[in-house]
Amino acid sequence: MDDIPTELQLVIVKHLAHAPRPEVHRGILQVPSYTQLASNLEDTPLKALSSTNKQWRKLTSPSLFTRLVIRMRREGQRNLSSSTLFRNAMKEVAARLSELPKCIATKKDNRGGLVESLTLEIDPSVSAGPQAMRNPAKHSTDIITMHDFWRRLFDVLDPAALAIIAPVEILGWLTTTVPDMRDAWTFGDMRIQKLELTRDVGRRLGVRPSDQINTAWDTEYLFNARPWKSIALREGSMLQAYGQYEYFHRNPPTILAGLCLPRSECLESFSLHCLFPFNTHLDELQLLSLSHYKQLHFHFSPAPNMEILDDAKVLGMADLVDCWREIEQIYQRILQQASLFGHDSRVCEFSTGDYTIDSIRTMLDGGFEKLAEHGWESSGPGSWAKTRNKAPLRA
Repeated sequence: MDDIPTELQLVIVKHLAHAPRPEVHRGILQVPSYTQLASNLEDTPLKALSSTNKQWRKLTSPSLFTRLVIRMRREGQRNLSSSTLFRNAMKEVAARLSELPKCIATKKDNRGGLVESLTLEIDPSVSAGPQAMRNPAKHSTDIITMHDFWRRLFDVLDPAALAIIAPVEILGWLTTTVPDMRDAWTFGDMRIQKLELTRDVGRRLGVRPSDQINTAWDTEYLFNARPWKSIALREGSMLQAYGQYEYFHRNPPTILAGLCLPRSECLESFSLHCLFPFNTHLDELQLLSLSHYKQLHFHFSPAPNMEILDDAKVLGMADLVDCWREIEQIYQRILQQASLFGHDSRVCEFSTGDYTIDSIRTMLDGGFEKLAEHGWESSGPGSWAKTRNKAPLRA
């Protein structure tokens, strides 16, 4: 391949740099997992290509550091509260950001470094103290530590995509949303969740104004430190809970209620991924709160990997009849919300990852046919757009 034109070589590098990891296709989309360090060059084709010779090393170097993973773990601390353990871990990571190579970190001219995607992986041990995580909004030390962590991180890095994979109570701490953990033991596959924030690559740095009063007390700093455009929450699976008696009375551990609220003027798109959630997971109040977004996406089934339902370990004691009924009821409730699809709604795009399911496809197609009077039309399989604003009919 050394003899092919440089233009084609760059195309090869770009393809390998943006190729999804193999595990993305094998697992359950809604269930997040920590990344694994590659054990050999076969798992990292771009790195393997860079090892062939100096020519390919030069071509691949800018793309080798576009994805950065920072792992946060507990080391040798005991008898401290969960909040204190996590604050100490944040301080340690923030202090070590200066050790990043200069080619990776943000340049002084504000053009940004090589990192396009940043993933924070927070191990459960970080919050394994004798006391539960507290609401940081009520404690000045928590808010100041959180603000300082994000400020120092974004001073060094300028990612277009930020993902946080962590226990749900830590995600709640970072978003100042207190999840209900009373029944968390029932939802074993929801302990680790993933929050994703993305923005347009071409946008300028979204640093908050330096003269803003009391920025260190800003509980919304994470959402406003950059002009994030999209937010996505991957909550995991509720299948384990279906095996419990009167499962519908159980409260899943989630930060969903906090994300439904307007957290930033820049956020326009919201995505929710949860495998077989209860029909009460998205109530009318939360759907009303989501009406300030322009794009909504939901994915509640294992599609396209439907074969995982043949795995007894995944299914547990759940009755699939109950599972399908619950998500069908969610979509029925969604379609009934005038706040989302009415004439004056701000929502202009809606999509689903469950369109391959016959019952859901039939329901959504029929529902959006009725919404045509408000300007809703199909824009592709499983997606609809409000292409025009029709004036409501008057008697």
